[in-house]
Amino acid sequence: MTKYILDENNAKQLNIDVKRVSIGGDSAGGNLAAAISNRFIMNPSDGNVPRVQLLIYPVVQFFDFLVPSYLTPALHIFHFGRRGQVLELYLNKSITDDVLDNNHTSIKQKQQYRKYIDWSLIPQKYRQIYREPKHDDKQGNPILIENAKAVLTSDLSPLLVENEVLAKLPRTYVLTVDHDRLRDEGFIYAGRVKANGVKLVHDHFENTFHGSLTFLEGPFELQIAHEMLDDIVNYLKTNL
Repeated sequence: MTKYILDENNAKQLNIDVKRVSIGGDSAGGNLAAAISNRFIMNPSDGNVPRVQLLIYPVVQFFDFLVPSYLTPALHIFHFGRRGQVLELYLNKSITDDVLDNNHTSIKQKQQYRKYIDWSLIPQKYRQIYREPKHDDKQGNPILIENAKAVLTSDLSPLLVENEVLAKLPRTYVLTVDHDRLRDEGFIYAGRVKANGVKLVHDHFENTFHGSLTFLEGPFELQIAHEMLDDIVNYLKTNL
């Protein structure tokens, strides 16, 4: 759909300015947006690219489930079935719960992909009670390794790409929240993107949780959701 909209002829029929198109999403939608941005970079013949990518508490990697935000029980506010169930929905394959012990990767894969998950980009206050990344010398579960191998591709883990790809990304907005398993990978993604010269805005909201942007009305309305939305709108007004 994004490629269709960015086509000059299609955009003209739809009265769209191809130089002012943003791509974005929250959570899994942020994963899709980041993956699509990578595709445009890795396939430059596709023509126009989005001007901005907007990533709201995005999923950007399925390599390391031992970052501090995954290991902090207080951040697991919402629970949906078994721990491996989310990946089963992505892959349509059996994913056992030991995936969260990084048993879905071999030692060779750990050595190959570790460089993309730079723990030093996670704020020190989140890292101080944890050791360095664990179990990189531990061979994973062979069946799980086979079933989960697709999660290490850039289409599912858009953080697992070389700096040369990140350096060509469009202007990027990243929103992270404190009470969220995805918090730390958001920091790592934002840090790597910024280090590679991309114009980046990273807004972090400490006193809220994953999904809170949707609490804009009704009995559970949150003021912080409006603050988050205001920041997003102001960013788009400035950068589109």
